[in-house]
Amino acid sequence: YDFEVDEGLVMSGGLDACGWNIIESPLATSGSSLLYYGDPEAMNYDCGDQVGSALSPPITLGGSFGYELRFDLRMDTEASAIYDILTVYAVLGDGTKSALWTKTTLSVTETLETKVAPLLGLAGETFQLEFEFDTIDGVVNATEGVFIDNVRVVSGCVPDLCETDLECDDLLPCTSNLCVEGACA
Repeated sequence: YDFEVDEGLVMSGGLDACGWNIIESPLATSGSSLLYYGDPEAMNYDCGDQVGSALSPPITLGGSFGYELRFDLRMDTEASAIYDILTVYAVLGDGTKSALWTKTTLSVTETLETKVAPLLGLAGETFQLEFEFDTIDGVVNATEGVFIDNVRVVSGCVPDLCETDLECDDLLPCTSNLCVEGACA
């Protein structure tokens, strides 16, 4: 997702003028727009105690390779691990959520930096990505907020580990579905 066109994101939560928005920004690493959490007029997220999420359309991965999520991020928020928490979830079809990446501590940067999260156990699955921002409290929120761009799922072409051929059946005709020396071929 590079946020240049309507990607089908479902944005919810937030408070008053604050929430997830797609805005034009010179910070964008792919095109001219990005996903932003805050008040796009004030360019801060000073709207009190709030939680908001942006949910992607469904993503389906092939079944025999390892994948990782990469996204470009700038958080101009409190650096503490207990306030202003950004968490990226994989949401399965049954609503089950699994945290892929969570802000621990960070330093404020002037540009977006690439973050990486392994998508363990999601090969062969259909899921949605959810970006959730929780201020935890309503104080010290007068900085710019959260900027995300260039969200992508990549495969390092590293096969999944296996013990039997059954673990390698990805329903794709272009793969062998065989477990060879402990890895799907």
